Amino acid sequence: MTQPKTTLYENLSIQPGASRSEIDVAYRQALKGLEVEALAHYSVETGGAVDLKRQLLEKTYAVLSRPDLKSRYDSGESVPFAAALPEAQRSFPKSRLADREALKTALRDKPRTKELKARGDEAANIEWARRLEDRGVHVVYGVMGLKTHCKLCMLVRRDQDRLRRYAHMGTGNYNHRTARVYEDIGIITANPQVGDDLAHLFNHLTGYGREIEYDTLLVAPDQLRPRLEALIDGEIASGRGRIIMKMNALVDAPMIEKLYEASQAGVDIDLIVRGQCSLRPGVPGLSDRIRVRSIVGRFLEHSRIFTFFNGNGPGERVTYIGSADLMSRNLNRRVEVMVRIDDRESQHRVDEIIDVGLDDDRLAWTLDGSGVWTKRRGPAAIDSQVRLQDLARARTNG
Repeated sequence: MTQPKTTLYENLSIQPGASRSEIDVAYRQALKGLEVEALAHYSVETGGAVDLKRQLLEKTYAVLSRPDLKSRYDSGESVPFAAALPEAQRSFPKSRLADREALKTALRDKPRTKELKARGDEAANIEWARRLEDRGVHVVYGVMGLKTHCKLCMLVRRDQDRLRRYAHMGTGNYNHRTARVYEDIGIITANPQVGDDLAHLFNHLTGYGREIEYDTLLVAPDQLRPRLEALIDGEIASGRGRIIMKMNALVDAPMIEKLYEASQAGVDIDLIVRGQCSLRPGVPGLSDRIRVRSIVGRFLEHSRIFTFFNGNGPGERVTYIGSADLMSRNLNRRVEVMVRIDDRESQHRVDEIIDVGLDDDRLAWTLDGSGVWTKRRGPAAIDSQVRLQDLARARTNG
């Protein structure tokens, strides 16, 4: 490949023969300059230009940061940019908590983008951000005015036939400590639709793209609330609606009113709410068709699952999992993401979690219309957390 007229050193505004540390500093400064440019002057045209500049910077750094390729370039040899790209092209983790082990892995593997933001962890996050930036990681400190609460990761990998996006989305933090004691779920997928949506979302969050309507994601604060309301309206309109939701807390007044409206229209609603619940179930004329339970056991129930039995049309259910509870702060003041489950086997696994939770008569508590919780004791003696562990072992043992 013919080298461009502008040299690679000029792309980073440094002199030929610059040291590795000078190259690293210049690269970070150039990326930060692009962020400012994108945020201050964004439009469709300038956004595309910024993307091209960023790609040029990444390719430039990929050559100059490798001694073997830099030596070839300095000697006048033509160096294909593709030679500098590793098999794993980019990774985009979004993490709410400063997990020491996860960040150590990031320092080894050098992902391009890392978001750090968590109340109470600011000092630790700043220190980790500095260490990550020193290793060439592009650190984004969150969206102004919003707390980033979603749990997302995307890896772009060069497979044998083409570049392919792999995505992980879930309900749990990327934290090795909470992973031992929290009940959470997540999916890993190479679905191109999910990959496209996630790429657009990362571009939006890092200032390089506009927010769009997503095909497979529900994203707060702009889209999650209206989409959930539309899905509830769909159950009402179906004439035989059913909704199942599992979450940590239900306190958002407009969403509670919407669920009351659905109950009065004949929609059957089961809610599994681990913590605070401001809705009152079973009140005649208001919430007759709503049932609420909480599961309290060895593991802290932390997953969020929303299932609408006519969400894809009459008799066609749709299920979303993700990071959002039905709280005003989640719906209005946080970056939250719920992903649609399209794979049949994954849908079956999520249904299994819900079914076991609704059958639990050992760890479950039920809420009545006066706000009183009552411990469940039934003949089946089903401990949902033990049951789910048994099912997992059975799958592992084949």
